[in-house]
Amino acid sequence: MASEVVVFDIIGYMGHFRKYYTNSSSLSYSVPTRTNLIGLVAAVMGFERDSYYQQLQDDKLKIAVQKLTKTRKIIQTVNYMKITTKKEFIEPSNHSQIPFEIVTGAGDFLKYRVYLSHIDPTFLEQFIERLKNKRYFFPPYLGAAPFSCVLEYVGRERVEEKKVNDLVYIASIIPLNKINHKGLAFNKLNSDYALVKEKMPRDFEDDRIVKEVGSYLFDENCNPIPIYLEDSYYEVGDTNILYM
Repeated sequence: MASEVVVFDIIGYMGHFRKYYTNSSSLSYSVPTRTNLIGLVAAVMGFERDSYYQQLQDDKLKIAVQKLTKTRKIIQTVNYMKITTKKEFIEPSNHSQIPFEIVTGAGDFLKYRVYLSHIDPTFLEQFIERLKNKRYFFPPYLGAAPFSCVLEYVGRERVEEKKVNDLVYIASIIPLNKINHKGLAFNKLNSDYALVKEKMPRDFEDDRIVKEVGSYLFDENCNPIPIYLEDSYYEVGDTNILYM
């Protein structure tokens, strides 16, 4: 495990993190999935579509995400046009109206903090250089191309692996398989918490088929969650995280 992580913020007005099990109605998670985040990393580094799944899979790249702003969701209707000829760009003959769920900030912006490490130090150095100088190969966006975003470099931080048999407050999204039999400390929760459990994709096969799915827990109101852990967690400054 790498002893340091690069920390950066993703900021934008709106996003769409498509739920992998939806069909005609495009529903969205409130937070970016691991597959969304590795796509963002690939855009910064200049990897072509569907070419990076092996290089950025879980045994090479570790990534955690923390929700920094409250969110809300709105539904818009999107026209999808079937284009088979040049003329249909101007006069489409076949189109479908599809409900499309958009995530936006409860205030002004969406904001997420990402913690990232990679087993290859050269890869990490190149990523940091591009991030600090805003020298992205492809423009970054929040889950879907219409929702451009800004990446703000926060810094390089030491990360320490911690093992504890007591209660821990975790600020990042929590994989459910990391929680032990004691579960959550419900006596520590109050009315400020709005816990959400979601099933999200973790990795893709080369042909963009979902390779692995995980269940995750987070608080819509951005509070650290008090849990009892099955295994270790990671301390970055005064923040406790778990990798997705």
